[in-house]
Amino acid sequence: MTDLETMLRDGLSERAEDAGTWRAGGPALRETARRRRARRLRAGAATVTVLAALSAGAAVLDDEEPAPDRSPVGRPTPTASLAEPLPEVSWLSVQLTDDMFRRAARAAGVSPSNYRPIVATEVAGSGEVVVLLAGGRLLPGSHPQIGGLTVATVTFDSEAPGARVRSGTLGRYGSMSSLIALPARVGDGTVLVVLLPRDLGDTVEVMSSRPGEPLTRTSGFVHNRLALVPATGPED
Repeated sequence: MTDLETMLRDGLSERAEDAGTWRAGGPALRETARRRRARRLRAGAATVTVLAALSAGAAVLDDEEPAPDRSPVGRPTPTASLAEPLPEVSWLSVQLTDDMFRRAARAAGVSPSNYRPIVATEVAGSGEVVVLLAGGRLLPGSHPQIGGLTVATVTFDSEAPGARVRSGTLGRYGSMSSLIALPARVGDGTVLVVLLPRDLGDTVEVMSSRPGEPLTRTSGFVHNRLALVPATGPED
C-alpha cells in the first residue's frame, strides 16, 4: 500500500469513529450524519450572527458616509452658498413695483427672469433711486452662471410711476463675498455703489483721477455694508 493510500485510509477511519465500525448498519450511519449536519448548522448560525454584529458596528462607525436609502440625522447639510454673505434687508429701502423692475431690467439689457434687485435705495438729497440688479450666484438655491455674479446699475429719476430710468454700468464678480463697486448715474454726476463682503468699517474712501490732474478723494459712510460714494465720473 502506498503512502497516499495509507493517508486516505487513516482519514476515513477518523471520520467514521462516531459511526462505529465500517460494518455498522445504515440507521447508525444516518444518525451520525444528522448529528454532524446539526453541528455545522449551529456553527454557521453563530458565524452569521458575528458578521451581522460586525456589519452593524461598521454602519455606526461609518456615519460620515450614510447609505443612499437613509438620510443623515442630526447633521446639517453643507451648502456652499450659505457661507456667503447675503444682501441686507435695508438695501431694499425703496419698494420696486413689477413695472419698475421690468423697466430696470430692460434699461440694463438683462433678462428679468435671470436677475433680481439686491439694492433699491434713494440717494440722499437727490430724490433719485439707484437700483442694482444681480444674476448668478446670489442666494441659496439660485443657479450660478458662468463668471459668477453679474451686477448692473440703473437709476430712476424718482419713485413716481413712469419716472425715467437710465442705464449705468455692468460688472462681473466672483460672488457676494467679493468687494462690489459699480458707478451709477445720479443727476449730472456719478456715485460709486459699494457693497462690502462683510462689516469691515464705517467709511469708504474712493480715489479718482484724470490725466494731468491731481487725485480726487471722496468718501461715504457705510450702512449695513452699503455705501454710496460721490465720484467725478464713470470714466475715472
